[in-house]
Amino acid sequence: MHQVLVIDDDPDIRSLLSVHLSSENLKVIAASSGAKGVEMATTGQPDVILLDINMPDMDGFSVLRKLRDQKNTKNIPVIMLTASSQRDDVANAMRFGIADYIKKPYQQPLLVRKIAIAIQRNKTDRLKSLENLSQHITLERDHNMSVVNINAQQVDKDLTKEAGIVFNPAFFTLTKKDNIVLDLRGLDTFHEADIPFIQRIMERFDKRKLSIVGGKHYGVLVAGMNFPAHIQLFISMGDLMVFLETQ
Repeated sequence: MHQVLVIDDDPDIRSLLSVHLSSENLKVIAASSGAKGVEMATTGQPDVILLDINMPDMDGFSVLRKLRDQKNTKNIPVIMLTASSQRDDVANAMRFGIADYIKKPYQQPLLVRKIAIAIQRNKTDRLKSLENLSQHITLERDHNMSVVNINAQQVDKDLTKEAGIVFNPAFFTLTKKDNIVLDLRGLDTFHEADIPFIQRIMERFDKRKLSIVGGKHYGVLVAGMNFPAHIQLFISMGDLMVFLETQ
């Protein structure tokens, strides 16, 4: 369940948003002031923030500055939700890199859709930043699936190092609600001696589910490894998709 932080000084708006978003399977936390909102964003790490502009103690732009100045909140997507109709407000908000802007009174379906888009876009962008750290590993995201593609001639020390960089705590935080797939079809050669490479990746998943698509390397994997219950091996991407559709 994704978490939404509402920062708004109007108790009626906070209450209404809590009712509407909770009915859409979103967890809502709320702050009645800008200062409290920054504090809750820092400690709670919400998936998205709904932020009012006109607040008495700290307006929305001041909140945005605080959020963007802090390492652990600068990447949280923010949707401005306000009654302000000033074009300058819209332009200023966009300069802060907000994800979207919605006027009050809002339409619930539109707000929910924009929240979903903001969360999805943010995850995709942040996963792409991890991908930029690697030459042979690419990341794709499709709804609730994150696919890690290995594209290399062979398993060597460089590929092993890149895997260690990509499979870091940020990766697991960003994909915590996703089906994660390790696709080995782009790996040209894979031998029994390369099995420790896969084992080291598997160890990083601990109890988290992982699907591995072996392709032409399926036989080597089956013969040389024992897979725990939370890790499943498939011959093809088609087999994986058929399996997921039955779940």
